[in-house]
Amino acid sequence: MKKSIYALVLSVVVGTGLAWSHEGHDSEHGAGGKEVTVKGELIDMACYMAHEGKGKKHGDCAKMCVLGGSPLGILTTDGKVYLLVEDHSSSKAKKPYSQAKKLVAETVTIKGDAYERGGTQAIVVESVTKE
Repeated sequence: MKKSIYALVLSVVVGTGLAWSHEGHDSEHGAGGKEVTVKGELIDMACYMAHEGKGKKHGDCAKMCVLGGSPLGILTTDGKVYLLVEDHSSSKAKKPYSQAKKLVAETVTIKGDAYERGGTQAIVVESVTKE
């Protein structure tokens, strides 16, 4: 049962992220987002959604999952969760997202453009700074 719930949650999160990323995320491709700066813990979205996996005790699992392709998110200090997505505008723009994946389970500050589509909040990662 847990495996099927995990698979369902992962499918929804990945599918939403992929669909959102192709809708357009900047003024060149559609409606622009709002520039934001948020601080919080980088989380593995699949484990967080399935069983609220977070914190240092979940760090090794989160790193394995995110580096294996699980979606990345941020749990802000005020309890909000954002899906983090890679900027597809250039290969240079992809670097901050790759850096963020390596910092999962750490407290960071993320800067980028925030969007909401179909009830999902996401941030296109422009920079990441470890706290």
